[in-house]
Amino acid sequence: MTLDELMIKYASPANESSLAKNIPIKLLPWFQGEFAGPSRKKVRYIFRGVSIPGVYKRPQSWCHKAMADTFAIYNRPKPWYSS
Repeated sequence: MTLDELMIKYASPANESSLAKNIPIKLLPWFQGEFAGPSRKKVRYIFRGVSIPGVYKRPQSWCHKAMADTFAIYNRPKPWYSS
């Protein structure tokens, strides 16, 4: 699949700020390669997952990359001090 096809498949609803969500973690290296080019949009990856009883208890708003099941893609805003 192409980047456009995957972005459509995993697109977030219009009322959310993410570009795409619920993307399987196994696709992360591919997405990072696609967004790595200098002419590409700068994005932020936010990892999502569940707590694993006895192994990993995650805070509600955060998940470590190693324990993630899925991830979401957000626009990376320009710093407030840039021109």
